[in-house]
Amino acid sequence: MLCALLWTAPSLALRGDLLPTQHLTDRFARASGLPSEAVWLARQGPSGYLWLGTTNGLVRFDGISFKTFNTQTERAFRSNDIRVLTWADNGTLWLGTYGGGALFRTPQGWQALGVNEGLASDTVYDIHIDEDDSVWFATGGGVSRYRDGHIDSWTVDDGLADQRVFKIAPGEDGSLWFSTLTNGLSRFDGSAFTSFSGEPWLEAPQVHLLSRDPALGLLAGTITGAIYRLDSGQPVPLQPSPLQQALPFEEALRDRDGNLWLGTYGKGLWRLSKDGEWLEFPLDEGSSGYVFDLFEDGEGNIWASTMAGLYRLRDSGFLPFGRPEGMADSTFVVTGTPTGIVYAGTETGGLYRIDNDEITAIDESDGLASQSVSSLLVADDETLWVGTFGGGISRFAKDGVSQLGMQQGLNSDHIIALEQDSDGNIWIATARGLYRLQDEELERIPLGEETTDNMVRHIMQDSRGRLWFSTNNGLLRREGDSSRWYREADGLASNLISGTYEDADGVIWIASREGGLAQLDNGRIFQFTLEQGVPQLSALAILEDSAQRLWLSGSGGLARIARSALNAVASGEAKRFSAQLFDEADGLRSAQFMGGFQPAAFKAGNGHLWFPTNRGLVSIDPTTPSRQPPPLRPIIEAIRIDGAAVPLTDTVELPADTRTLEIDYTAPYLGNAAAIVFRYQLEGADSSWQAAGTRRTAYFTSVPPGESVFSVEASREGGREGFTASEAARLSLNRNLLWYQTGWALVLFCIAIVGLLFGIYRFTAHKTRQRERQLETLVNQRTEELQAALSTVEQLSRTDGLTGVANRRYFEERLEGAWTQALRSGESLGIIMLDIDRFKQYNDAAGHQAGDDCLKKIAAALQHGTLRDGDMVARYGGEEFIILLHGAGHEAATQIALRIMERVRALKLRHPDSDISPYVSVSLGCATATTDALSGAAELMERADQALYRAKNAGRDQIRIYEGRTPA
Repeated sequence: MLCALLWTAPSLALRGDLLPTQHLTDRFARASGLPSEAVWLARQGPSGYLWLGTTNGLVRFDGISFKTFNTQTERAFRSNDIRVLTWADNGTLWLGTYGGGALFRTPQGWQALGVNEGLASDTVYDIHIDEDDSVWFATGGGVSRYRDGHIDSWTVDDGLADQRVFKIAPGEDGSLWFSTLTNGLSRFDGSAFTSFSGEPWLEAPQVHLLSRDPALGLLAGTITGAIYRLDSGQPVPLQPSPLQQALPFEEALRDRDGNLWLGTYGKGLWRLSKDGEWLEFPLDEGSSGYVFDLFEDGEGNIWASTMAGLYRLRDSGFLPFGRPEGMADSTFVVTGTPTGIVYAGTETGGLYRIDNDEITAIDESDGLASQSVSSLLVADDETLWVGTFGGGISRFAKDGVSQLGMQQGLNSDHIIALEQDSDGNIWIATARGLYRLQDEELERIPLGEETTDNMVRHIMQDSRGRLWFSTNNGLLRREGDSSRWYREADGLASNLISGTYEDADGVIWIASREGGLAQLDNGRIFQFTLEQGVPQLSALAILEDSAQRLWLSGSGGLARIARSALNAVASGEAKRFSAQLFDEADGLRSAQFMGGFQPAAFKAGNGHLWFPTNRGLVSIDPTTPSRQPPPLRPIIEAIRIDGAAVPLTDTVELPADTRTLEIDYTAPYLGNAAAIVFRYQLEGADSSWQAAGTRRTAYFTSVPPGESVFSVEASREGGREGFTASEAARLSLNRNLLWYQTGWALVLFCIAIVGLLFGIYRFTAHKTRQRERQLETLVNQRTEELQAALSTVEQLSRTDGLTGVANRRYFEERLEGAWTQALRSGESLGIIMLDIDRFKQYNDAAGHQAGDDCLKKIAAALQHGTLRDGDMVARYGGEEFIILLHGAGHEAATQIALRIMERVRALKLRHPDSDISPYVSVSLGCATATTDALSGAAELMERADQALYRAKNAGRDQIRIYEGRTPA
């Protein structure tokens, strides 16, 4: 109840007008970090976490990682099979287990209730908390109620239909209904039970569904699919019933948009829309079809708990049309008509017509010259021109279909681009030349430089009547009989031009396959760069929405940039602009967009933008307001001092000799959590916020004495603007002072000095010289001791307290020095980033002490016999190590990485819960470069980090070397 109050208002439901395939479906199972494939239910807690009941423990999910609570981590747990969880209005979390009774969490920890405490059975299937805070339990031995610390129970001897009670639901009149799996229903009016078993009440005694629907009332459903209403005080068949599928319903959920979602016992997931349409939502092939529970979170995502894992259904701003919707996947071109019909040309699947989301295939039997469609044009007279790759052109007019190809005078049947100018002429770009069709007469148009590199990819006529031809050898502007080429010598980053776009101010925007985006304004070319904010050096097509934002498709995603921000950089008013790059993590079915044929993008009359990808079309409605998810609320989860976990309190006390501090934080977000970035600040140590990116741990190798505050903020957008409205999580710290840092030590020291001086003053004259020599000796001795102490402190500040290798701060100091030295010498530098595979699972299964021992052994293996003289190894944080290689080229770094992997494997540290290897394994990312090839040491580290990411993404237990822009 509390959860619903907190998470309903700012959210939207899943779109009800989409096909099941057009929603994003994600599956979470053991490979994702769950301790079990079987998930009984999911609920969102007051802090935003998603909590799961599984056969192997209670699980908490923040959108990125799963944390398991079970008998190995919680002493009060008597069973790992969590069948039900719910929150009381006061925030207490209640759990029901199979064989271990019930549990509830207090500020002091978990407390268990079982048969020994008066519960009817230790098998708890359901929990209901009523308005007077009484907690009701449906158990394998009857019904129990916990109130004011006392437990009362009822069984078949009290009129209950069966001992094995499955679900509980309140009636409208204050009664409680109980379903059983073998003998029907029971109703409790507060004093007595009335049971309904078999005919004439129920079609079958096995009742799986017991749920209140806002529109239909309290419903009960049997294994045969019969549905009954219960609000009259007895089961009444639902007539007329909208639930006509006669499925063995297990769970029902009415979403915020009024659609009814139904999970079944063995028949999968279904949705009954508001207009009465039934749709089955097929889960992946590994699903057995048993949907135990359905839940809608505060962001509008639907969660289905099944025997084969946890499924999430969500929407994105991208509407796909591909093979699942009845189209071929690899789409080359897209265009449309003023009436809203969209045409898509595919690589081998022919032509498709989309009208109000209804898809119709057009192929050779309809007159299409070839199934490979490479260009499209809707002419002013509504004739559809379809250029093919190998079959020439098919013209679909009102009076029939005609063909235009080599037999009619073209020099090639490979059609690359089609365009109609303001005079009605049709321009045709083939693989071997350019033609103009005027009054049915073909004319070959020379480009001035007859080379194969001049293949025309895109044709555009601007508002002044000039024609722009995008070619493989630059951009050609044709005005009357004159022409002008724009190439790399004129300021373009590449001659491989994909397309052009003219904005309302007459500025020409240029898309390049390898050079990104450029602007041509009054004859001046301005080339945008990565340093200025371009998210990728691949631009295939350009569209502009009604908000004056440019959308650029590319080989790595779809970029969106405000045109005003680009103009500010081009005019010198700003140095950078913000851009957003969308890929699969944002809901795209594929980030590989298609280009090189015309048109590679289309803006419909309703403002929708269409782009082709290698997995079909994607449509965007930029005018639709984005779903407003709940605000991000960062949470500090754990703190470690010198590698040892300590409890989180209002103020965490740090020992005076603290060497390292690690703070874990998160921000629960159940949609696209991978897009969340963080920043943090330690007031008293940091003068500004430290950008952490997606990292969820802060590392400190020094904390100032006295009181300080750690703050962390989260953002979905990134950058300064994205953190403006963010809430912050704060943690108060107090580091105790060393004895010589206290005020009393200073006072005593001053008193001692004054006393010594006074004694010297009063001493006899003939002893003055002798005392002076003694004092000088004493001062020298104390100075040497102090220098030795300072040297020890300095050494400790550079060393990781757990592993004994260098810490991250010292590594960064050494890296800057190595970079400066390399600048002078011209030698190369190398970095290897190492991550211990599945270290969290190792810690969870073997314990933190074993995890610490594992870190120590791997650190020792890295230090002894693996590196060269002068190389350096450091603990970068958590389970990550980093190695600095002086003067190491590609081959040397590779050999060292291989030695490291061999040494780790030779340790044969058995991993109790790894899907990679029975022993502890590591993933390594290497990068080497000379200083003249990079902008700084940070870029070299970023390359190594990218290579490590590729190694982990490719399956872990391997090495990846950064080569070029993309790690091998």
